[in-house]
Order: sequence, then structure tokens, then C-alpha cells
Amino acid sequence: MKISKLAIGTAHFGLDYGVKKDGVVDIKEIKKILSFAKKNGINTLDTSYTYKKAETKLGIVGVKDWKITSKIPPITKSKVDLKKWIYSIFLESLKNLKVTKINSLLLHDSSSLLNRKDSDTIYKILDELKQSKLVKNIGFSVYNPSELTILIKRYNFDVVQAPFNIFDRRILKSGLSNILVRKKIDLHLRSIFLQGLLLAEQGDLDKKFSKYEKKLSIFHKWTKENNISNLRACISVASKIKYNKLIVGIRNHQELKDIVSSCSQTKKTVPDFYIKNNDSIINPRKWQ
Repeated sequence: MKISKLAIGTAHFGLDYGVKKDGVVDIKEIKKILSFAKKNGINTLDTSYTYKKAETKLGIVGVKDWKITSKIPPITKSKVDLKKWIYSIFLESLKNLKVTKINSLLLHDSSSLLNRKDSDTIYKILDELKQSKLVKNIGFSVYNPSELTILIKRYNFDVVQAPFNIFDRRILKSGLSNILVRKKIDLHLRSIFLQGLLLAEQGDLDKKFSKYEKKLSIFHKWTKENNISNLRACISVASKIKYNKLIVGIRNHQELKDIVSSCSQTKKTVPDFYIKNNDSIINPRKWQ
């Protein structure tokens, strides 16, 4: 795959995030990550208002020449001044990032549109930000690709962010990724490592993951038999689908070096490790 298609996921910059709790990435390491990324043609950052101080750290480092995707948190209150609320969060993100505009603004969870009667208003506010040229693209992130079927018929979005990995190929199997191509909607793939679950050795996993041991062991057995690292397998599976950006969560610059190296290697055909749509292993929100 083209290294330029990688986007740096910044959740680790503000949160103790993922399967392996290693703390939060400090500014010194963020500088190393972004420096290496830039030298290798990577120009996109994926961040969010909800990643605590991630955006503030990026602002301190300096990201004016980066393509930035940020996200509006889920709208949980039934009665809220939507325009005031969305604008205040978006402008706070700009302030923290020390930029005057960003490339893409997404709703962090598509349920903000699916489960609210005022969803049209939410879309109009996002479109207003786009028309004012504060953002170039607007879109949303989905947890279940089936949500796409409704939303791409109802609204004109530019970007969709969806999970895709060894176990979760729903957006490809459903044909929805091809629909996005036809509609010229950019697809950003996330959860390629399933919050690190697919990279971890089973002996290193918390007991709460023991119920997934059988599924993971099948994957690990295949990687050993084929003399391929878990990382390379995760990257290789992305070659099965058309996408615009592949978001990779980074905790240190060495991890990014390994990912870039893996992208340069010959791709390996990864078998389809079948997982049911409702299987909790593909939805980190159900891990607890």
C-alpha cells in the first residue's frame, strides 16, 4: 500500500487507550512521530475533542501544514442549543490545535444523526461550517456499517470513517464500500489493529479477553504457520478494500517505523476469519 494513505491516529496522545495500557504519549515523543511521518510522506492526523489533551499537544508541536480530521462528540442531551454546542466544541478544537481551519469534521458517532429528531438540523450546522470554509469536508464515524445505508441516502457527506480489520470486514462484504466509491465519498478505515488486540500475544492479554481466546488462537496459528507478523497481516488485509486513508494508532515513533516497513513489504493474502456481525470481539464498546 502507499505510505501516503496512512493517517496518524492520536487517541494515545491524550488517553491511556487500547488493550495495552502504556500511559499517554508525551510531547517529546509526539514530535518524533510527526517528524518521521512527514519525512515519509504521511500528511494526515486523525484526532478528536474527546481525546482530552491530544489536540492541545498537537497545537504545541505545530500542525498548521497537516491535513487534520477532528470529531464532534456524541450529542447525548435531548434539549440543547445545537448550533451553539457544535460551534463551541469545534472552535475550541481550532484553538487547541492553533489552526484557523481543518480538512475534515466528523460526528464521532453516527447515532447522533440516527437517533435524533433534529438530525436535519445537525447536518445543516455541519454543512454551514463547510460553506464557511472552516472545514473542507464533513462526515461521520460508524460502529456498524449498516448505519451507512440510511445516512448516505439522507445526506450529502464527504467522508465516512468505519472499522475494518482481520475480523471485521462488514463494510466490504456488504458492498457498502463500493457504494461509497460510486458516490465519491472518501472512506477512512479505523480499528485496523482493533485497539491493539490483534497485535498482542495472547499471554499478554487481560483475563477479560479470555472469551476470545479461541478466535485469536486461530489467527495466531495462521501467522506462525505463514511466518508473518501480526502487524503485517493487519496491514495486508487492507489491500482487499478501496479506501482513502488508513488510520493507525501510534504510541511511539518505532511503532510507526514498523508500520511503514510493513507497508513496503509484499502483501500476503489473509484468509477470511469469519466473525458474526453481533460478535462482541469486533466492538470494543462491548469488551467491558
